[in-house]
Amino acid sequence: MEGEGVEPPVSPAEQQQVVTVERDHEVQDEAGNSQPKCGMYLQAFCNGLSQTLDPYRDDLVELEKKALADPHFTLSGVFCHVDKYSELFPVLVSITEEVT
Repeated sequence: MEGEGVEPPVSPAEQQQVVTVERDHEVQDEAGNSQPKCGMYLQAFCNGLSQTLDPYRDDLVELEKKALADPHFTLSGVFCHVDKYSELFPVLVSITEEVT
């Protein structure tokens, strides 16, 4: 089976932990406006985290387009496409654990 025994470069748990920190730094007020939930330093950290993840999000959109356009797009192709993030997420998880 193709891709068998291949570990994904970023675990779903690592992705979720980073995205949760990024998302949870804001709350909605009564008017639906986004308001910081924490101090300026943590807000700045979360903004930087969001900017760091922007290329990853863009690559996921491109990956989805490729997968939808090509019915023969393989799991190996997915791993090759996201492999460049294999070292990023563990670092981001480590930093977010220290900050939160």
